[in-house]
Amino acid sequence: MSEEVYYQDKSVMVTKTLVRSGSASYPVSNIGSVLLQKQKITGLIVGVVILGLVFMGSVGAIVSPSPEDNSDPQVLFWITAFSGIFSAVCLFKLIKPEYYLIFRTSSSDQRAVASNDRARLASIQSAIEKAVNDRG
Repeated sequence: MSEEVYYQDKSVMVTKTLVRSGSASYPVSNIGSVLLQKQKITGLIVGVVILGLVFMGSVGAIVSPSPEDNSDPQVLFWITAFSGIFSAVCLFKLIKPEYYLIFRTSSSDQRAVASNDRARLASIQSAIEKAVNDRG
């Protein structure tokens, strides 16, 4: 007899007794509750501000160097490139944040599933809550 599947996609499966996420398995009997949490963005905001300032300063030094400036243009180029790339990555993470499903057990909280698709995680959360309620 096969077990009832409450949810299944390419990487997650929820049944009455087990939640599988990638290569990890979590017994439903150990899950007390499921939380949907948004990625904390404070560090990303600080990263965008600092790297953005470094980027603007190095672009300014390349575009209009002062006469007494004896900086190596190649070093300025790489500073500009890296600060621009990393600030773009931080900005992208701010625009498209990551969400997490956290399983609360009697011993700890476990971050189990991560995705940029909040609706998908909400569906998984509902399926796990149904499995927890149905376990009896």
